[in-house]
Amino acid sequence: MPEFTVNAVTMTVEEVYASSGDTVSKGDALFKLTDESMEAAKSYYEDAISDAENTLKTAEANLASGKLLRRAQSRTPI
Repeated sequence: MPEFTVNAVTMTVEEVYASSGDTVSKGDALFKLTDESMEAAKSYYEDAISDAENTLKTAEANLASGKLLRRAQSRTPI
């Protein structure tokens, strides 16, 4: 079966429902991916979301730290 890669996840096509030259409508299923491909994609994107959330928390903490530091520095006599 054909395979393609999306963001480092290899997706394997299990079934193809349309052929070249077929007329299809919006919403028609064109192919079915294997369950393993879908699980791999789900895991990949859950990990990506977790990484992004951790990066956001770190950035927010760094921003808060910088604001506190800047406030403290502005109170220090030169």
